[in-house]
Amino acid sequence: QLDSQGIPVITHEVLAKGAPTIIGVKVPDLSKQPVIIKVKQGEQVVQNDCTREFCDDAGFQEMLKLYGGLRAQIVTPIVSNGAVLAVVSLHVLNESRSWSTEEIAQCSATAELIKEQLQS
Repeated sequence: QLDSQGIPVITHEVLAKGAPTIIGVKVPDLSKQPVIIKVKQGEQVVQNDCTREFCDDAGFQEMLKLYGGLRAQIVTPIVSNGAVLAVVSLHVLNESRSWSTEEIAQCSATAELIKEQLQS
């Protein structure tokens, strides 16, 4: 689900034991946030160490903290007819990691399955 500015709204999540929820977490204005811009353009974003990216973007750095120490992520838009319908986002907290080609492909495949369900 996207808000009126096209920013993804967190509606569902699956949490590892001890991970805090991010549903309802108030974040800074994300409309100019680099990952959001790419996702709104239909691009998948893969970050192995979020703390080393967009270091000069205070909103992005604040979001990492608010999201429980977000360190690595794969953010995959679900796109239909050029419009972003939803987003699948996989996060790792408190440690960086190198995403495998298979993991990245699985996120894309999951997004496709969800798109099929949304359109049926």
